Amino acid sequence: MEPGAERTTQLDSAVAGAIACPMDMLRIAAEVATLAADMAETGNRNLEGDALAGALLAEAAARSAATLAQLNVSLLSRHALSDARLERVRPELGKATRARERAVDAYARLERT
Repeated sequence: MEPGAERTTQLDSAVAGAIACPMDMLRIAAEVATLAADMAETGNRNLEGDALAGALLAEAAARSAATLAQLNVSLLSRHALSDARLERVRPELGKATRARERAVDAYARLERT
């Protein structure tokens, strides 16, 4: 392996790790947003504001993590791009956004009653 190719492989490996962490954060944040939305819809009415805040913060964390992962992709070589597994970004971010919307709707229903 030529020195330039070895350096590219090492850089791709490091960047893949830099992408994996925010991708894990994205997945976890989307799950937290979902749990918060569930709580806002079905939980203790006195905690709906807390559930809404949790959903809002979790969506923000998901968006931040997705942005970090996508920014790091620009550092990958063309060869490594196909292995980046960023196809999960859009569905996980959508999950967090839908959960936040559910929590906002649940809170809005509480205010009307």
